[in-house]
Amino acid sequence: MTQPPSRTRDDVAARLPDDTARAWFDGALADAACAARTPPAASSPYLAHSWELRFAAAGRCCGHDNADAVRTLLLIEARAGLEALTRLYQQGTADERRAVLHALPHLVPGPEALPLVED
Repeated sequence: MTQPPSRTRDDVAARLPDDTARAWFDGALADAACAARTPPAASSPYLAHSWELRFAAAGRCCGHDNADAVRTLLLIEARAGLEALTRLYQQGTADERRAVLHALPHLVPGPEALPLVED
């Protein structure tokens, strides 16, 4: 069994700068949870679910200091698979890549994610 994320949903929400950021965070997690229950309508090499747009916007909407924790929780809530994690990593900024790496132990058991870690 994997370890829970170091910052919980409630902990992250409490650290957000204002109600607007908390509402954005709640909506993003709801999108991610929905994605975990619903497969994407069409396969795309660029975007599979709307929560992925929120993944990229986390720093702008929740503050740079909270972005890693927000992004990590989004990935976990969405139950992102290796394909989505790889896509987000390859297309992401350094901050987005770091969040993917933080989420890996919670989402990918075994050596399947080794290419991401080695990068």
